[in-house]
Amino acid sequence: MKYFIYIIIIMGILSMASSSSNAESVTLKPGNLQSISLKEDSSEKAFLVYFEIPEKLNSKNIAVESARLLFDACVSGDSIGEIEIYPLTTSDWSSIEKYDWTSSKENLSNIYSIVIPGKHLTLKLEDGKKTVRSNVTAIVKAWLNEDIVNKGIIITPSIAYLTNSDIKYSIDMTNARLIIYYTFE
Repeated sequence: MKYFIYIIIIMGILSMASSSSNAESVTLKPGNLQSISLKEDSSEKAFLVYFEIPEKLNSKNIAVESARLLFDACVSGDSIGEIEIYPLTTSDWSSIEKYDWTSSKENLSNIYSIVIPGKHLTLKLEDGKKTVRSNVTAIVKAWLNEDIVNKGIIITPSIAYLTNSDIKYSIDMTNARLIIYYTFE
């Protein structure tokens, strides 16, 4: 009886592993990318990035399992910093640099939505430059469900950290990509 229970447990684990490995993926490169200065006399930048979502993901028989945004980043001048990721609410990217980036998030709601954020990323000085991953599944699902229109994503140093002049961020979008994992229902 004891061995029978072990066999059932092992079969359950193998079943879960094989079902998650059935997910397919699509890797997207930015269709549009723009950097914007966050302070007048600073090299601090945010990035606006747009990914064209493939039509096949809009199918009723496709279920998005997860979505990951990957890019390179590091922090210097302090031991820790944070990067925030939000869906854009405006497609007029040329007007975005005119805003006061040190104001509260609520004042920036006509630029991006704080309702459906990507996973914020904490950067540590000792890690140096590395590829970071943000879970943006909620954003991608909201685009596909037409809860929000895909106008792109903003990747920005945290406003709270941005007011600390000791922190310097380096965000490198050269190899940025969005990986979407999906299954057929």
